[in-house]
Formats: sequence, structure tokens, C-alpha cells
Amino acid sequence: MKRVGKKLIVCALGLLLIALATPAEAEYFVFNLGTLAGDSSTAIAINDHGEIVGNCINSNGQEHAFYYREGMMRSLSAQFSAASAINESGEIAGSLRSYTTNIFTNIVVNPFTNIIIIPNPPTNSGPRLSIIPVNEAEATFSTQALGGLLPITNGQVVTNLVINSQPAIFHLGAAPNVFEGAGNSGFAAGVNEQGQIVGGVTWLNSVIQYSFVYQKGATTDLPALGSTGEPGAATAINNRGEIVGFSGFQPERCFLYSHGLIQDLGNFGGTESAPTAINDAGEIVGYSTTVSNVEMRAFLYSEGRMIDLGGLPGVHPSPFTNSAYGDQIQLTSHATAINNWGEIVGSALAANGATHAFLYSRGAMTDLNDLVRLTHTNGPPGFLTLISANGINDWGQIVGVGSYWDGKHESGRAFLVDWFP
Repeated sequence: MKRVGKKLIVCALGLLLIALATPAEAEYFVFNLGTLAGDSSTAIAINDHGEIVGNCINSNGQEHAFYYREGMMRSLSAQFSAASAINESGEIAGSLRSYTTNIFTNIVVNPFTNIIIIPNPPTNSGPRLSIIPVNEAEATFSTQALGGLLPITNGQVVTNLVINSQPAIFHLGAAPNVFEGAGNSGFAAGVNEQGQIVGGVTWLNSVIQYSFVYQKGATTDLPALGSTGEPGAATAINNRGEIVGFSGFQPERCFLYSHGLIQDLGNFGGTESAPTAINDAGEIVGYSTTVSNVEMRAFLYSEGRMIDLGGLPGVHPSPFTNSAYGDQIQLTSHATAINNWGEIVGSALAANGATHAFLYSRGAMTDLNDLVRLTHTNGPPGFLTLISANGINDWGQIVGVGSYWDGKHESGRAFLVDWFP
């Protein structure tokens, strides 16, 4: 998996070019990966073989996991599904999905309190309330642990698309392996080269989500962070078996699980934080809100300390509403992945107020939109904006989602950014 080893095999000169290249010196190209059945698409992860996984989303918000390689996108399952990670052997971690539209009626004045759930209503029974979570771990956690509680006023009736999810392993051309039983719900978030899979699961008749690691038919629950047995989820695992995740709710705390011990990584003082990736050197990236949830910032955890990665140059954060909790947060940056060279990708607020994909390398954050050739509305087909970078491999190839112009319409499309020194 190490890029060093592969480059030495290919050519010593190639290794030298890779090591010395910087974003300013390299030439970057962005490729549209397409979609399935005309839906929008998002690329989530890429391995060192160039195999990409992600999800296509239809107009109802329902997902189908995909596998992409060498110009061809294939569906991973006939069922609704989501892909989260892929290792070098082609094992894909994710979840099988089912969707239900429920009506929620708040019967108490205070938010986040009791509600009535009316099962299986007609789909046109009322307005749909969209919840946009920070990540799948929080989406599953907030839906299951809170029972779908929404910050709505007393007596207001809304509808909500509820996602029911089960952890699964995918292999191209084979049926998905659902490994936590039909009565349990959750998701698989990460997989390493040993086939160890991590995620979060809610057991039957429970509303508490637990972190787990799964291997060869056996599931092991991870210990809770602290003495209160707070719920949480594992979000990533490296090839040394080190696992990261989050624990608790309001506040959330980042944890590292290694050699049987769980460690609190801290945060920037706010109530929301989670690690999203860990490389083989033990470097961890993610996000945390600052004191009083004023800002959300990307972090790198390395050598025992959490480092604030800041934002794109010259940007002043603008507020947005986190619908799941109802609080105002200034979105500055959010890290999603790190490779074994310490290169980090994610999304950050740009000067125009939009969210842009970024690459963080050698201590500097660069807007990916400044590195590639973009198009414009009514121009030739191409990407208008690269919104979020979600994965990076050891060759420096980056995948994510952008706004794509096909010559007539604008829609979300999975992208691959490749570069040449």
C-alpha cells in the first residue's frame, strides 16, 4: 500500500519526481466518472489500484453503491446500498439500505422531546424535511439514538425519509454479505488490508449505537470512552489495526483504539467532533467545532496533539444551520481522508461563499478548483465546481463530488483528479 514501495518498483526517477512535486509544479486533470441510471453520483474512496467506490443518489435521496475502474461504473448491488471504503484486495465496506417515509408530530413544546411516529404514510402526505448530516456515522447515530427527534415547533407535522441501514461487505459480482443479522442496524465505515471492518451497530430493541470491529465472521464491540458507557461509532481503521471513531453525543469526543486501550483525542472545545481517517503512520484527520460551536474546523492529530488545519486563504466563514441539532456553526473546513504521505483532502469554505474541495500538503491548504480546468454554465460540458474531496490514495489521486454541467443541466457528479509532475 505504501506509495514509496510502488514507485521504487516502477522507477527511481519516478519516485524522485513524486517526492519533489508540489501542487504548483504538477499539472492536474479532472475526470467525470459518470453515474448510474441518470442519478447524481459521489465518489467516496480510492485504493492504490485506482479502484473507486461511491454512491449514486436518485431524486428521492436513495442510494446505490458503485464500483468504478478504467472508465466503467458498475452497480455493487441490486438493492439500495452505500459504499464507504475499499482496500487493496477489492473488499468494500458499506451498508445495505431501506427507506421509509414517516410522519412526525411534535406534541411537546420543547425541541428534542417526545414525538408520535405514524408508520407507512402515503408519500404525498406532507412536506419532506431534509436532514443533511456531517457524515454517515452521525446520520445513523442521530436517527437511531434520538429515534428521529426533530427540532420542530409544537403541533407541527412534517415528513422525514428514514434510512434503515445494515453493515455489509461488497465484492464486485457477488451478493453483499450482511454480517450483523437482520434484526440489527448500522453501517460499516472502514476496512484494512487484513479484512478487518469497523463501523457502528445498534442491536435489536436498543437505541444505543456501539462501535465494532469485524473479522472472519466474528464481531467484537469496542470499549466505551469513559465510565458512562456512551454510545458512538468507529469510522476508520489502518493496517496496524488502529481504530478511530467518536463517542458520546453533545458533546462528541474523538477516540483512538489501539492495543486494547481507548484514548480520548480531545477536540477544539465544541460539542461536535469526529475522526474520518487514519493512515498507517497513525496520523488522524477529521473535524471539530470550536468553543460554543462557533466554527467547524478540520484537524490533523499527530504525535499526541490535535492540529487546526485552518481554512482556505482569505476566507471569512459564513454561518449555516446544522439541521440535526438546530445550532449555528461557522463552517471553515472539514477533512475527510489522508494518505500515507500525509496528504489530506476534504472540503472548505471558499471566498465566494461556496464549499470547495481542498488538498492539504506540506502545511498549506490549496483549493482544488484552482488546480484544474473548469467550465461555466452554457459552456462546454465539464465541472463547474469541485465541492468535496472524499478520498486520496498513495499515488495522490483524489476522488469526490462536484457540480457538473452536461451542456444542458447541472447535477452532482463523482470526479477523479489525477496529476502528472
